[in-house]
Amino acid sequence: SKAMMVGDKRKFNSVLITLKTEVDKDGKPTNQLTGEALKVSSAKTVEEASKDDAWKEYIEAGIKNVNGQAVSRAQRIQKFSILPRDFSTEGGELTPTLKLKRPVVERMYQEVIDGFYE
Repeated sequence: SKAMMVGDKRKFNSVLITLKTEVDKDGKPTNQLTGEALKVSSAKTVEEASKDDAWKEYIEAGIKNVNGQAVSRAQRIQKFSILPRDFSTEGGELTPTLKLKRPVVERMYQEVIDGFYE
């Protein structure tokens, strides 16, 4: 669904990835995959997808494609993580105009980000 690259003032670039999920009646993302996300593997939830080898290979292939277009090694993505839920305005990660609030996401997933660089 969405991705946020992390790497400013760090040793290398990494990316936080969210998968396309269903939205409940309040506009909050659920754990159930939807649309194109269901075509990658037999996983039906984000939790299942994060442990699924087919998803890992799918994302790694996408990263390999992007890294192939990088002009320098400093632009390459080295690590990624699938987040437990999609970004949303209700969750506080997106503005009303759907722009990503990077500082909010960095605070929310600080442990995941720090894990990339340990």
